[in-house]
Amino acid sequence: MDEVVVRGTRLYELRAAVVKAEDHFNAVYNEINDLDDFDIKCSEATPTGTKLKMRYCRTRLEEKSLSDEGRSFLEAVQDGAAQPRGMRAEMVLMAREAEYEQNMVALFRNHPELREAVKEYQEALQRYDRERIKRSKGRVFSFE
Repeated sequence: MDEVVVRGTRLYELRAAVVKAEDHFNAVYNEINDLDDFDIKCSEATPTGTKLKMRYCRTRLEEKSLSDEGRSFLEAVQDGAAQPRGMRAEMVLMAREAEYEQNMVALFRNHPELREAVKEYQEALQRYDRERIKRSKGRVFSFE
């Protein structure tokens, strides 16, 4: 009787490799980035109405802006105000978008370890996407 050995990587293992590569990139980026507002933090949350965990990666600036916006909204509701005070999170982010991009470009230009980390992340993501499409015979859709 012939013996057949099947070797492969499970899809969840490939997805875990993507998350690991992304976390590595963020760690390298946060280490060399001098602007604390632009440090990146990732977390998981389960959106209301679903059981699927989603991964969110945001800058400190985005986290703080969203928190401030939520606080302003709550205070407006409590005070009976027609409009929340303060800037909307999108406005705060837009105001500093050019600064964020310039910082990121400078870091990529001056730090080969950051370029290597993003390359590893892209490769892990491509492996995962190729395998996911192959296993689903092209019937893949994305929630992103």
